[in-house]
Parts: sequence; C-alpha cells; structure tokens
Amino acid sequence: MALWVIYTALTAICTGGLMLFGMSGFDAINHAFTTLATGGFSTQNASIAAYESPWIHWWLILFMVIASGSFLLYVRWLYRKEGRFKPDEPLGGFLIAMVVSTVLISLARWLSGETGFWHSILGSAFQVASIGSTTGFASENYDKW
Repeated sequence: MALWVIYTALTAICTGGLMLFGMSGFDAINHAFTTLATGGFSTQNASIAAYESPWIHWWLILFMVIASGSFLLYVRWLYRKEGRFKPDEPLGGFLIAMVVSTVLISLARWLSGETGFWHSILGSAFQVASIGSTTGFASENYDKW
C-alpha cells in the first residue's frame, strides 16, 4: 500500500507542477505518468522540446531522477526513524554519476561555444537525466554533441 501511496503522490505532485508551469491538464497527466514510469512517451512529436518553459524541463529533470530510484527505498526512508540518505546506497552512486556527467557535458558545450552557459546546463542536465533514467524524453538534438 505504501508503494501505491508514494507513486500516486509523486504523480499528483508532478502533474500539478507541470500544469503550474504551463502544460495543459491532459499533457501534464500524460507526461507525469510516463515520467514516473520512466517510459518517456510524449503527447508531442517534438517530445519535451515542444515546451519552451525551462521550468517544465527542470521539473521533469527532478522527477526523472526521483523515478530512477527504487520505490522500495523510498518506502524504507518513509518508515525509517532517521530518514536520512546513506551514501553507500546505490542511488548515491547514480546521483554522483548524473551530476558529474552533467557538469562535464555542460562545460564541454559551453566552452566549445555551441550554446550559452545556462542553456548548456539545462540541456545537458535534461538529457543526462533522460538517458540516465532511461526515460527517453528529448529536449534537443543531442546527436550533435
């Protein structure tokens, strides 16, 4: 039951944020479902690139990373007294790999002059989260990188 509660709560929060940042209700619920399930299907042909709001992109990054973790781990955190994340858990290594990858790709893109500083961070973070979580959303053509 705890798994269902966590999944439902995360889906509702993700949907609400997407609507707040400009998605229609239909698009928001569909993208929330596919983000939490790490399926990556979009209602738009251009995937997430169809949405220009950087807040939508950051919100989805957050939820793609959350969805990458074990929901059983979240249940354990919910019922653990101290409720703290321990760095020896597999999610810690995954998060470190995500941050390091994002920083390296962002720097390479920015220093090459391909894009501006903030756009390089957003685009790199989104694609690293999408690929790392196996969600498969696309915000730009990363084949050029």
